[in-house]
Order: sequence, then structure tokens, then C-alpha cells
Amino acid sequence: MYLMAVDTSNVVASVAVFKDHELFGEKKSEDQKTHSEKLLPIMEALLEELGLKIAQMDLFAVCVGPGSFTGIRIGVATVKGIAQALNKKVIPVTSLEGLLNKTDSENACAIINARHENVYFQIRRKNCDELPDFMPISQLLNEKMKSDEKFTFVGDGVKEFENFIKNNCDSDFLYDFYQTSSNIGKVALNKYLADEKVAVLPHAIVPIYLRKAQPDRGV
Repeated sequence: MYLMAVDTSNVVASVAVFKDHELFGEKKSEDQKTHSEKLLPIMEALLEELGLKIAQMDLFAVCVGPGSFTGIRIGVATVKGIAQALNKKVIPVTSLEGLLNKTDSENACAIINARHENVYFQIRRKNCDELPDFMPISQLLNEKMKSDEKFTFVGDGVKEFENFIKNNCDSDFLYDFYQTSSNIGKVALNKYLADEKVAVLPHAIVPIYLRKAQPDRGV
């Protein structure tokens, strides 16, 4: 079985291919072009390197956000279009799930900088993931973190809020700030192995923004 995973939710666009549940190859963007310019060339280059055709993919996985509004739309639209043309199903994965996949810590919190002291976040306690959410970093620490818990924080929010978190929470940090398509693919495959119904028809895939785009917020 071949699965292709795509992530365009952050500054690095990436595509990965898994063969029989193992990572077969991954390619990331290394230039300043927009995701709309580089996603398909990356995809085509990776398939060529692996000696595969897009029609050989059995499943697709795509990062549905949160993250870059424009990037998410590009990734989701591209995967939906290809999967629909090939009559294949798609597994949606959040960027926060991809980040949590980077750490084995029992208590972990993925945070993505949403600007103006806000973060997108998702908490894992004892291998049980809570739902993604959005709020000020101060509110997250005050309302979601218990005084007797220690958390490993992962995500680009660490760059912005590390000192604040240290002063307000018992914490460790993973300085690997961005998830990529390989993390998205691993999460997708774990979900699929647990329940094949997570793979849905392309039209059912929708981006997860957690808040409105800036023009819609009036700020």
C-alpha cells in the first residue's frame, strides 16, 4: 500500500510517500516560492526519485491546519483534486497532531504562534489527545495546565513564548519547531490502522482554521 502525505500549513511545504506503513521518501521545499508554485513540482520530483506514478497511490493524507490560511487552502485543494481524479480516499490530520507525533512525552502540548499573544494548541495527557483550540498563551497556562503536571512543549510557539512558559509552568521544550509531511503521514497511518473509516471521500475534507482569517476579523 502506498500513502502520500502533504503538508503546506507552515513555511516549509513537504510531501512524503509511505510504503506498507514505512516512510519511503520525503521531499521539502528549499526556496522562497509560494506553496502554489512549489507543491506540485515537489510532488512530481519525489515520485520520480522513487520510481512511482501518482496513480499508484492507494491513500492520501493532508494537513488541514491550523496554520497558514493560504498554505492550508493550497494543500487541501491540491490533495482533494488529485484524490478525486483517482477515486481515492483522504485522511485529514491537524498540524497539532503532527507536532505531537514528534515527542513521546506522556504529557505534551503542541503550540503554534497565532500572533498577538495567541496560540493554536492541542494537549495530550497520558496518550489521550484533547481537541485543538485557540486562546491567549496566558489563558492556556492558567486554565489548562495543572500545577502538579509537567509538559513538553513543541511547535513554533516555543520560539515566541519559551521564557513565559518557563516562568509559569513546569516544562520541557522540543526545539524542532515544524511538523512536516512525514509526521502527518505517520499520524494518518496510525489512525487508519485503528479505524479505516478515518479515510474519507475527498469532498469531506475541510480546512481547520480555529479562527477567522485576518480580513474577516476586522483587525
